[in-house]
Formats: sequence, C-alpha cells, structure tokens
Amino acid sequence: MYNLPPMKIASLNTWGHDGPYTERWEVLLEELELLNPDVLCLQEVFEPTLPERIQKKLNFPCAAASYEAGLVSLSRFPMLGQKNFKYETISPIEIYDRRFTVATLEVGKEILNVVNTHLAWKPEDESTRHGQVRELLRVVSEEGSPAILAGDFNDVPESAPLVEAKQAGYCDLYALFHPNERGLTWDNRNPFVQGHNVKLPDRRIDFLMIRETLLARHPPLSCELAFSRPNRRGIYPSDHYGVFAEIEF
Repeated sequence: MYNLPPMKIASLNTWGHDGPYTERWEVLLEELELLNPDVLCLQEVFEPTLPERIQKKLNFPCAAASYEAGLVSLSRFPMLGQKNFKYETISPIEIYDRRFTVATLEVGKEILNVVNTHLAWKPEDESTRHGQVRELLRVVSEEGSPAILAGDFNDVPESAPLVEAKQAGYCDLYALFHPNERGLTWDNRNPFVQGHNVKLPDRRIDFLMIRETLLARHPPLSCELAFSRPNRRGIYPSDHYGVFAEIEF
C-alpha cells in the first residue's frame, strides 16, 4: 500500500502590517521554506499581499480566506470546499470581526476539515471566548468530517474554552508531545511583545488540535513551536510564535 508522506501543518498569527512588516515577512518566508508545510493557517491577514507571496514562493494552489476577520488557510491538498462563519457570540468590550473558516481538504483518501480561527483577545473576556468555542465545535460537528482546529485562541490550555474543546474530543498536539513544557507563543522576550501598550503575561495561546477519531487513524509524529527565532538583525516574524506539526497519512 502506498502511504503519503506526513502531512505538515503550521499556524501563525502574523501581526498584520504592524511593526517592520516588510522585514518580518522576509523572516517568515525564510522559515516557511525550511518548514515546507502542506497546510498553513494564518491569522491577522487583512489583505492578499502576504498570502499571494507565500503561494507563489511555496506553491500553494488552494486558499480559503476571510479577510474581514484576518483569516487565511493555504493548502497543497485539493480543497473541496470552504465555508466562512461569523460568530454570534460577540464581545461587549472589543469591536473586532470574529469568525472561523472551514476548509475541506482531500488528503489521500481522507476528507478532512481544517478550521482556522482567532478568538476575542482581552484577558477578562473568557466568557466570550467560551461561547465562540462552543459555536465552533457545534458547527464543525455538524459538518461531519473529522477536523483539525488551528489558530489564535487567546487563552491558555487550562482555560474553560480550551477545556471545552478537549472535552469535545480534540487533542492539544503541543501538550501531547511536551506535557511538562509551557511552550510560550506569547513571549515577553520578543521585542514586538514588549512594545505593546497592554502588558500580558507569558502564555501559550496558539494551538493545533486534532480530533481524536482522526488521531487514532493518523497519529501525529511531532509538534513544535515555530517562527520563534529572530534573524541576525533581531527581527522576529511576528509578535506571536506559531505551532508546527507533522501527522502520519
């Protein structure tokens, strides 16, 4: 039987056009060439310049985007469909357009939904994030095919929204491979984090989560932080670090 190479998937909040974005994007593109993901989920992308550069440089034929919410998913696998959902749970203390996208991919003989999202950001807004996660889980369950959840959840692994996702049958891939590590994706050692007006503690808030029914058939091989190193000039790809995983197919 012919087996596909491992599917490589990455997720990153790109920080839009903030900071020295032209330099940041070069660092991002260099690391993407090294990682060579098959599926890439990006947040805070509000227009197509960066995704088009990535598509051209790394040969991603398929894309799903919701630029209103800053969400872009790129795939080398055939994309059978894409859907865009706006959250009904709206934060009373922020004005951002929060959504999630579902890209349906054909990976070998497996039909797989890759869900990309970015939840409400303020620390005191956990109840909003919890409602948004519940919406996401309900819709993804109705879609039928097993799913991978990706994105910036703006909350920590032990929070109610992430616990809800785990109770619904999703495995936190980074925690699976690094159960005793913090795995910071919001790290105050990053100078772009230090420059923000709002000071937040070091946290892991960016995730790749796989449905356990899919995990049983296609075990993950690794999961690591990505986009977490600066170039020689000290320029990081973003104010966030990302997550990168390999899954056996």
